[in-house]
Amino acid sequence: FSKKVAEQFKVPFAYNTVSGQNPIMNFTRHGNFALHFNARKLAEYLKEVALFRGVRHVDGKLAEVIGEPDVTCLKLENGTEVDCDFVFDCSGFARLLIGKHFNTEWESYKDHLPLDTGVPFFIPHDNTNLPPQTESIAMKYGWIWKIPVKDRYGCGYVFDSSYINEKEALAHLKLPNFISETASDYVFH
Repeated sequence: FSKKVAEQFKVPFAYNTVSGQNPIMNFTRHGNFALHFNARKLAEYLKEVALFRGVRHVDGKLAEVIGEPDVTCLKLENGTEVDCDFVFDCSGFARLLIGKHFNTEWESYKDHLPLDTGVPFFIPHDNTNLPPQTESIAMKYGWIWKIPVKDRYGCGYVFDSSYINEKEALAHLKLPNFISETASDYVFH
C-alpha cells in the first residue's frame, strides 16, 4: 500500500477532524512512514527552544578535557571553562573525547563496508511532484541518497575511494541520466 501511495506522490495519511483534539493529531495513519528534516533548520529551532527553557549555550573550540575517568570540565581555547556532569562526543571523525582523551582505538569495518567516502550536496527542486520517500540510486562505485525536504533535495554520493577519488565522484554526478539540473545548480558543502 505505502509503495503505491508513494508512486502517486502521496503519503499514507487521511485527515479526520476530531473536535477538541490537537489539530496535528487529526490524521489517521494507513501505513509506515519516516520523516526527514532540514538538519540545519531543526538545529536552529531546537537551539531556540533550549535557550527559551534556560539552557546555557556555549560556542567554542575544545582545548583541554579535565577529569579521569569522568569528564568534569571542558576548557575552551578562549579560556572559558564549562563544568559538566555528562558529555556527548559529537566531534565526528575528529574524535576529540573518544579518541584523543580516552584513547579508544578506531575499529574499522572496511572489510565489511568498503564504501568509505561521501560527498554531500544539495539540488534545488520546484516543489512539484516531490516523492515522499528517500531515493537510493545505484552508481558504478557506490550509491547516492536523494532526500526531499521543503526547500531542496539533500543528497550525497557514498563511494569506495580505492576505485575513484572525490573529483571523479563529482564528475559522476554530472552524468546525463542522473539529474537533469546543470552543474551550476549543485551546492556542495
